[in-house]
Amino acid sequence: MDTNKKDLTSLMNSTRETLSRRLSAFQKEGYIEMTGKRIVNKNYDALENLL
Repeated sequence: MDTNKKDLTSLMNSTRETLSRRLSAFQKEGYIEMTGKRIVNKNYDALENLL
């Protein structure tokens, strides 16, 4: 699924700053990998459980 940060912030009903903090935290926890503009989900089940 290709989604940009603007779309994600809208889906999350959030701000870009909050999104950036959450993405950084998810990367530190090993749930995702961010490279440039690409975000790879490395642990779908764990992310789904957070919701």
